[in-house]
Amino acid sequence: MFKDFFQVITSYRSLLFNLAVKELKIKYKSTVLGFLWSILVPVIMAIIFKIIFSYFFAKFSVEGISYTAYLLTGLFPWIYFSGTLATSTNAFVDQANVLKKVKLPIQILPISISLSNFYLLMIDFIVLLVIYLILGVQIRWTILMVPIVYFIFFIQTTGISLLFSSLNVRFRDIKYIVEVALLALFYITPIIYPVKLVYGAMHSKMPMLFYLLKLNPLFGIITYLQDLVFYGRIIPSYAEIYSFVFSIGIFIFAQIIHNSMKKKIMDLI
Repeated sequence: MFKDFFQVITSYRSLLFNLAVKELKIKYKSTVLGFLWSILVPVIMAIIFKIIFSYFFAKFSVEGISYTAYLLTGLFPWIYFSGTLATSTNAFVDQANVLKKVKLPIQILPISISLSNFYLLMIDFIVLLVIYLILGVQIRWTILMVPIVYFIFFIQTTGISLLFSSLNVRFRDIKYIVEVALLALFYITPIIYPVKLVYGAMHSKMPMLFYLLKLNPLFGIITYLQDLVFYGRIIPSYAEIYSFVFSIGIFIFAQIIHNSMKKKIMDLI
């Protein structure tokens, strides 16, 4: 499955790059600030959450970490994930005319969408390093591992995107299910609150629900990024290992489903 993926990447690398750049241009077409919105959106969200939860988090310490830095560490990857899924789920339906006219591996569409947003995520990471310095966050050597985690997250996001975009051709409800699921995922992923604050209390009062919520594949990705950036921890927890394994598993599963539906997709769009 990875062989097929990397074969598409290498054989159509120029096309993928052009599609990714085109996707970015369309996304920010006619905007004054252009690509700066990829930075401004999470920063503005962080400011809003900071204002809303400032009193709440005054009582519950995030272990001496800047709450704004904590927010941005999770918000940048989240915006990459949610933006990619929101756009790619309907990719085959939206680009039906193109797929019928041009012969190319159709999985290029969701891959190019994920890739274009991944470019922005890597640029945002550089900006995030500057923000860390401004906010007085101690820069640890483990932060060098962040791009590797981002790449694993790219594999996971691309796999989920390919799966949903394929299924959405047959079941058009998928698009709306994804919208609702993204809303739920945002609040059950420790982005706007310290994991110990909510999950710590839940572990003692509702252990079954605690373990179910940890099955959220974003849980391990986000918490491991927080561990690398703020605590210098490089050894992942079981939940974080699960997220990494899930990333590979969902990617392989998505390839299997997509390959089995290739002909049907072209007939249904």
